[in-house]
Amino acid sequence: MRRDSPGFQVIVIGAGHAGCEAALASARMGCQTLLLTMNLDTIGLLPCSASIGGPGRGQLVREIDALGGEMAKAVDDTYIQMREGNLNKGPGVRTLRALVDRRAYGLRMKQRVEGQENLQLRQTMVDEIGVDERGRKHIYTRLQEEFVTENVVVATGTFLEGRNFFGSMSIAAGRHGEISSERLTESLRKLGNSFARAKKATAPKVKAESVDLGVLEIQEPDPTPSLFSHDSVYDGREQLNCFIAHTNENTHRIVLASLAHSPLLATEPLGKSSGHCPTLEEMVVRHGKEWQHRVFLQPEGRAAQEFHLQGVPTALPLPVQEQMVRSMKGLEGCEITTPGYAV
Repeated sequence: MRRDSPGFQVIVIGAGHAGCEAALASARMGCQTLLLTMNLDTIGLLPCSASIGGPGRGQLVREIDALGGEMAKAVDDTYIQMREGNLNKGPGVRTLRALVDRRAYGLRMKQRVEGQENLQLRQTMVDEIGVDERGRKHIYTRLQEEFVTENVVVATGTFLEGRNFFGSMSIAAGRHGEISSERLTESLRKLGNSFARAKKATAPKVKAESVDLGVLEIQEPDPTPSLFSHDSVYDGREQLNCFIAHTNENTHRIVLASLAHSPLLATEPLGKSSGHCPTLEEMVVRHGKEWQHRVFLQPEGRAAQEFHLQGVPTALPLPVQEQMVRSMKGLEGCEITTPGYAV
């Protein structure tokens, strides 16, 4: 099937943070825009932590807001905890961090792109981009569709030849449970693009009722929080607590004994580390076993029954992750609902 699209001045591939902002910016400038994504139900998905902001990144969210972007407003509409950090330091290094309701944030972003004038959405998988003699871009999909436009924004995140690693096991996936894009990568190479592989890991999630919260430190929200967008007004909503556990010498001993099973520390590493979020394996190798690391138990949402264990991203095998997590005070009987993995 052929679908000529002379009316689309811009086509955006991918509907994560970057893709949504690109599509909204294009449409708000008056350009007829098409947003293509493999799954309309995962628009604005937060695949790792539902925490947004913090050092450096909090400033970026506010810069996006200053440029007319949507992220800060979506955060302010869906946060369940807001805290400003580094208050004991100067104003230049203070930073705002929000924990959002994961499902509410994605739904909020989806509603905004769906309702945006000049912007259309389509669920499909892009396999190839071609360029004709006039410089027009031809986008071919797995469903044998063809779209023609002058401008293409590729915002595919971890999906280009993405692989997920669980210890020594790996599967082709952009995120856990979602297929990767293989053909588009090769198509972009043929157009002269080169690629470097990065690596990142995410932390496990645990069943909330399996955690002994009574022995953990409570991290309370700011009672009257600052917000990310200059357009937002504090609405007095109820916020949720997070909780803090700690790794210990036994945790680190378990990790050190299992390093041979970590794909992130293999003889032939997956790629260059993203740097800002080292795995527990990397931290233990760097600091040894005689230290303590804070682990933040973050609720996934107001109605969710899971905690994300922020601070212990890992790609170790699931049995090792279970030993590692259960070695911490308060988590001795916890059940992992979603294992950590590397991508």
